[in-house]
This record gives sequence, structure tokens and C-alpha cells, in this order.
Amino acid sequence: MTTNFAENAVEITLDNYAEIQRGISEVKAVSRMSLAERVAYYREKYGEKTSAKCIWCPSLGCYISKPLVYQNSKLRGIWIFDLLAVATCVNCSECKHYCYALKAQKQYLFTLLRRSIYTWLAKHDIAFLKRIIVEQLMHENGIQYIRIHSSGDFFSAEYLAMWTDIARAFPAVKFYYYTKADKCFNFEGFNKLDNVNGVKSILPDGERNFDKPARVHAIVEKYARRGIDIKICPYHDPATANVYQVRRLNRKFRWYTVTIKEFPEIHCGSQCTYCMDHQYVIFYIH
Repeated sequence: MTTNFAENAVEITLDNYAEIQRGISEVKAVSRMSLAERVAYYREKYGEKTSAKCIWCPSLGCYISKPLVYQNSKLRGIWIFDLLAVATCVNCSECKHYCYALKAQKQYLFTLLRRSIYTWLAKHDIAFLKRIIVEQLMHENGIQYIRIHSSGDFFSAEYLAMWTDIARAFPAVKFYYYTKADKCFNFEGFNKLDNVNGVKSILPDGERNFDKPARVHAIVEKYARRGIDIKICPYHDPATANVYQVRRLNRKFRWYTVTIKEFPEIHCGSQCTYCMDHQYVIFYIH
């Protein structure tokens, strides 16, 4: 059944709405599972071989996809490895309430399941995880940048050692990461590698490295007076926003007004490389 509203040419398909609601319900149900239950759920429902899931994992007893994913809407030309947001973050008591990576896990089932699979491997079969990352690096052409964790963080010394070994073995690849765990584990050996850059997610005086625009600029100015260079990520810079209003319909088919902010596309790796080269980068909340 389709309902048309001629005023703004809005079309709502109730069958599609029901399908969306079923998808949301599944994500919510899987989110409430333990890590072990979530892995079992994946193995039973989604663990068969496909063109994308081409790696047989003996310890899981199913097929999984390659560990490194090529780019997203923000990170262009960059390969990404993710773990579960918050669940692997050992120092996130404050930032978990603002975590953009957590939002994706709540919205997309396969994002949640993929991160769960690789979190399980990082905790229970790290030798296999290391092997498949190395194999992908050996056989994938043109890998220039790897972002370790657009979601998640370093959660153990053994896991950090795995990435240190991988980065040492591939000196032509630039590895970069953000962390709040630099006081929990010894990153000295990792950071000494010429092809590794770590961005501290906690600033020298203890502030988080993201905030509202006015606060971001105040923080940068404060540190500049002390000779500490903190770069501002240009992504979602409010000075570049195009602001306008649109009319939408709610679930009761009533009109309401929404203020929209559109930002020009800023692509990490092609238009900005702050995170590949600097220790401190601060972000606008988005």
C-alpha cells in the first residue's frame, strides 16, 4: 500500500516501513546478546560462503569476510580495520555517550556482526587474525594507508603487539590510529616505527579531542599559547555549513519542520592528512 501526499510529493510505502521495522528489531535483539551468542548467531544465519565471505575460519566454523575494508564516505583511499565500539575501549567512560561508531552498530546489523566477529578473533584466536591481515596485505595491490579502528581501541598488550609486528613487516604502508589507551599499554615500540602515527584521543590537560565548535577553538588557542600544535579536523566545520529547512511527515502523517545542515565533502587521505602526521587532532562533534 502506498500513500501519496501531493503537497511535497512524499511517498510512503507501508510494506517497506514494516521491513525496516523488522530490521531494527533484529539489530536490537542481536545487540542484547553476549559476544559469544552473537558469534553463534552469525555462524548459524550468515556463515555460509559467498563472494564477499570467502575466508574459512576454523575456530568459528564458518566463512568470514576479509579483515580490511576499503574506504567509506569519509575515508577515501584508506583501508580500515574495526572492532566493536565501546566494548573494546578500555578508557571510554565519558566519550561513549557521544560515540559516532556506536551509532552504526545500532543501525546496521552487518556492521554489528562484522565487528563482533573480529573482536572475538582478537580475543580468542589472534594468531588467525594476524595471519589473514598479513595475507590481505600481501595480495591486495595499492594499500597506502590503514586506519586501525574507526571503531574500537587497543584493549590488550597482545593485541597491540600483533599490530606492531604487522606494521614492522610492511614498512611501505602507513598505519595510523586514535587511542585513549596510551596510558594503559606501552605504545613506545609501535610509535617508534617510521610508518606509524598515533593520535592521542585525550589532550595533554585531560580534555577529550572532540567538542562543540566554540569549545574546539578555545582549546586550540589555549594550547597554542603553550606552543602545542593541535590541528582541527575540517570535517563538519560549522563555518562551511549550508543551513536550510525542509518539511517532513512523522509516523502519524503530520507535517513538521526540520533544520538541515549540509557540509561540503572532506575526504581523509586525499584532502587532509592531519591524522597520518600529527599527535594531536581535535574534531567537531558530528
